[in-house]
Amino acid sequence: MRFYIDFEATQFSNRIISIGCVCENGNTFKSLVKPVNKGKITPYITELTGITQEMINEAPTADEAFNGLFDFIELNNNKNPPQFYAYGDSDKSFIEHTIGFMNDTRAIMCALAIKGNLIDYSKIVKNFFGLNQNFALRKVYMLILNLEELVQEHDALTDA
Repeated sequence: MRFYIDFEATQFSNRIISIGCVCENGNTFKSLVKPVNKGKITPYITELTGITQEMINEAPTADEAFNGLFDFIELNNNKNPPQFYAYGDSDKSFIEHTIGFMNDTRAIMCALAIKGNLIDYSKIVKNFFGLNQNFALRKVYMLILNLEELVQEHDALTDA
């Protein structure tokens, strides 16, 4: 089963603050994440994602969020090894900057499985459209729907 995943992160420490995942069957998973230490949400991140410090203060920990994601993947998988796709390569870095602050073995295994098997589909899109360089996800969406303008909100689930 294919899972399309996206993470939003803090501005300077790159700790995950939001997880979005869409299974190819259409089911979705979304969770905010409270980063340990250095979890301050800057005005830039709030403007970009709509995520505020207050929202993060009430969010599950990375351990809790990745355990929920593990359950979602297990529930929606068809007993074959899951395939994970993300647009661009920043999501691996976000996992790296978050995993060192996690304690739960199951949650860490989930994060490592995603990081180790994450396929960057921006290269696939680039080849499909015959582009010389990668396009921002917003521009890809505009190409597919033949739109002249689109305001992209950086929401992990929407981006996934």
